[in-house]
Amino acid sequence: MGRKAKLWSFSTGAHGSRVRIAERVPGGPLYAMTTAPSGRSWRKVSLGHKDKSRAMEEAHKLAAARQKGDEPLERLTVSGMFELFSRSVLPRQCAHHLEELTRGMELWTRFLGGSRVVETIGPTDWEAFERARATGEIDGRGRAVNDPEKRRPVGPRTIQKEMKMLRAACRRATIERTKAGGFLLAADPTRGLPMPSEKNPKRPTADSERFEKLLAVAHQVKARYGNGKAATWEPTCLPLLIRLAGDTGRRISSILALRWSDWLPSAATHGAIRWRAESDKLRKEWLVPVSADLSAALKAEQARRGGIGELLMFPALNDPATRIDKRLVTRWLREAEKLAGLELLERGAWHAFRRMWACQRKHLPARDVATAGGWKDTATLQRVYEAADVETLQAVVNGARRVKGIMR
Repeated sequence: MGRKAKLWSFSTGAHGSRVRIAERVPGGPLYAMTTAPSGRSWRKVSLGHKDKSRAMEEAHKLAAARQKGDEPLERLTVSGMFELFSRSVLPRQCAHHLEELTRGMELWTRFLGGSRVVETIGPTDWEAFERARATGEIDGRGRAVNDPEKRRPVGPRTIQKEMKMLRAACRRATIERTKAGGFLLAADPTRGLPMPSEKNPKRPTADSERFEKLLAVAHQVKARYGNGKAATWEPTCLPLLIRLAGDTGRRISSILALRWSDWLPSAATHGAIRWRAESDKLRKEWLVPVSADLSAALKAEQARRGGIGELLMFPALNDPATRIDKRLVTRWLREAEKLAGLELLERGAWHAFRRMWACQRKHLPARDVATAGGWKDTATLQRVYEAADVETLQAVVNGARRVKGIMR
């Protein structure tokens, strides 16, 4: 029986500040190790390379730092990881995603514990979290819900988003460097752990008839402008909002962020809209031409309101410097649905128009449809947004042709 290969190691530093460099497998990545203050356990951090000469130099530097009283190899905790995530990732997020990620950090910190070492997270924690959220035993901020009557179970999609948030924080830590030049986290502990998926996802989609009926009654929806006796009830901007949602396929958050300077009436054939990166989910700027109908609607609204420059296209009712609230325009949409005698689309408000827009253009090149609608790839467009419809299915059924001499 052959002898096992000897693992390489190197130690340096005075007593109490020694640093040990070693392999875990012959020829594998190198790790730096120091004893914890108790002296009964080891702190271990990957150096992120296999260069033994470089590792010895780093070991001398670490030992010198320990001699001065520093502890550069402290293991990463959940609180430390999220503090890093907050500094590096959160500043780039929009208000909606910032709120969502902040809540997710609170949720995971409560569930795992702030002092928990990230490397020790495993399948048991992953599965326990899924079960606790699916049964409502913990709420969206990680607080225990002891009363069964007050528990609010959530679906696979919500749990998946929360798990993705933890995975994103772990992956960020794997590329951040320590003072010694290694990585804060040797590997993502959630890698390979399965996420729940919705077996029958609900993706409500508006159709052309619904869109036309809503446009026909949108002008009847009114809102209160002003305060006190000077207040008046006037038609809302709902007709233009519905037109933009149905004709551009854009997210409602991007539509509400539009300014009059983003409308370029002399560009392209009928004009174009510049969709700014700061209001785009992908943080990408797009310049997309518009249809003749939308162009006419935008020109009429601009002339009526005197929209110029950086003025918001959809300001708040009594504050022209603030964009109108998404919840308010959604209430207007629901009111229009009642006026039109339409059934409520469960979990389908403005995004139903984005799916409609994608379905209406299935016959066009996917790459162009994705660019016009603001998708970064055609896979998401075709897998999530495009859906089968009765007319196209019938065309498929009737579209058979004779074949001969099939070769494989």
